[in-house]
Amino acid sequence: MLARLLVVLACLALPAGVQATPRTIAEARAVDAAFVSGLDALDAGSPKRAIPVFLSILAAHPDLLRVRLELARAYFVDEQWSNARREFLLVLSGDLPDSVRGNVLPFIRAIDTRRGFDWNLSVSLAELRSNPDYRTDTIDLLFGGVALPFTLDRADQSELGLSFSASATWRRDLSALSRRGLSSSVFGGVFAHGDHARTEALRDVSYGLRGGLQLAAARTTASATLSATRRDDAGAHFEDRTGLTLALERRTETGLSFYGTTRFARVDNVRSDGLDGSSVFGEVGLRRSVAGRAMLGASLFGEARGTEQDFESYDRFGLMLFGSVETNLGLSIRPSLTFARKGFREPNPLYVGNPDERELTGRVRIEKTDLILGNGFSPFLELEARYLKSGIEAFSHRSGDLRVGFRRVF
Repeated sequence: MLARLLVVLACLALPAGVQATPRTIAEARAVDAAFVSGLDALDAGSPKRAIPVFLSILAAHPDLLRVRLELARAYFVDEQWSNARREFLLVLSGDLPDSVRGNVLPFIRAIDTRRGFDWNLSVSLAELRSNPDYRTDTIDLLFGGVALPFTLDRADQSELGLSFSASATWRRDLSALSRRGLSSSVFGGVFAHGDHARTEALRDVSYGLRGGLQLAAARTTASATLSATRRDDAGAHFEDRTGLTLALERRTETGLSFYGTTRFARVDNVRSDGLDGSSVFGEVGLRRSVAGRAMLGASLFGEARGTEQDFESYDRFGLMLFGSVETNLGLSIRPSLTFARKGFREPNPLYVGNPDERELTGRVRIEKTDLILGNGFSPFLELEARYLKSGIEAFSHRSGDLRVGFRRVF
């Protein structure tokens, strides 16, 4: 099936040259020559040689839709699924002939029902802190109906450490559930993410197993995933979670996607039985690619967290706005902005004031996509600023993070 799709895309009715014209004749010739060399490498079965060529062209001319389409195909041939999927979704919003547009969606479906093994890795340097910048360490607590001030003993440690995310996944067909127009597959894998520092108190790492079932049609992908996660905090076992995640995505030929996710989890806190309980999370959203080089999206989310200690139970709701744009100079800029409110169901009776929270988080990730380090890694810089306002000043805080690292591209 994948081989047939490759032939289809290679024969699509796009002109042989690039679609947008550079500013000068000399520049156009250089772009055409590079594009042809990339195509030659791809047709010769060397996608790893073709990918940097296409990326270098797009670094100067991010609007060249034909080049982006061939980059998506190169990622596909090289089995770099997440990168291929992203580029195919971007080109759907470009000025494509109907015959081309109709053949992009089957590629996305083929990616979602892929077989075999793939892995991802992202590592960055960051200043890890034991606590954010709280507005005050003084809190008023009620004893016998009298409010008394107390000073919270909070650690104040910071150190340069590593933030990381890694995963490995195996997939295979499930022919028993496959039908005409519907492909199915099963998958399983391992994952880990978190922060690691030389100082044990600053370490926070989660790792686990997951597996499940995925169904994909021409425009729709659905999955059910079972997972088991262990979290170690400050070098000691902190929490275990087992859960089920249901996900659905619906795509159109114009680059618009609707998606939804529901996650149910059972939480077992090793340090305190009072924090044992359950969590239900849900999110619905939409995203749309724009002009063949950008993506805009928004989602609504909510979480209901129940614990044995009622005053630790809460409901959290929010809105996230996000996007990405491929610019010249080979920069991919991916901003997001999140608004959230958290309401505690039964606040701790010792508190003077309402601990409910309002949160604003902004994040931007800048990646140098045309610069390839080592065996297929791309550098990035990520900035994050977070402001949390609580009805109790001792819990209000702000924080800022800067991370510099690399992620696996191919």
